[in-house]
Amino acid sequence: ILVEIGRIWGEPYTFLILSGGFYIHGIATENKINEKIGFEIGESAIFTGLITLFLKYTFGRERPRENDNAFSFHPFSFQNDNFLSLNSGHTALAFSLSTVLANNTSNNYLKVLFFTPAFMTAFSRIYQNHHWLSDVILGGIIGYSTASFVTTNHKFNKLKNSTNQLPQKPMNFIELKIPF
Repeated sequence: ILVEIGRIWGEPYTFLILSGGFYIHGIATENKINEKIGFEIGESAIFTGLITLFLKYTFGRERPRENDNAFSFHPFSFQNDNFLSLNSGHTALAFSLSTVLANNTSNNYLKVLFFTPAFMTAFSRIYQNHHWLSDVILGGIIGYSTASFVTTNHKFNKLKNSTNQLPQKPMNFIELKIPF
């Protein structure tokens, strides 16, 4: 049951349901917080999905159910699902969803509650032999980072608009510095 809950938490339709539900509820009841959460869930899912698909097709890592060799790569292989292991899309989406929800509450118990199904998703992907451990770790990092980027920038923009002064700089998604 826990493995199945984890799988469902990382499915794309879960994002559609929760994003749409929060957003529509926010508009219908004029609840700006729910509207913002719904928008952040959707935005985070789109960015996470695009990054994940790009990496999957670029690396073309073979799934563990197909091969015992974790170093079997077939870059730019568009044949089937067997070469789309790196990174775990379910785990990336699950951590993205959990991060958006956790970043919109100050209650530490709720934060733990929100991240529990994300870890169950990561476990389920390995348990069901769909991904290697490194696939789910990278997926978790991508989902968490993307959602943190989205929620931080929304907080920055809200603060900037409400005070008419520039607060702290928002978190950069990727920052490269070359010392001279």
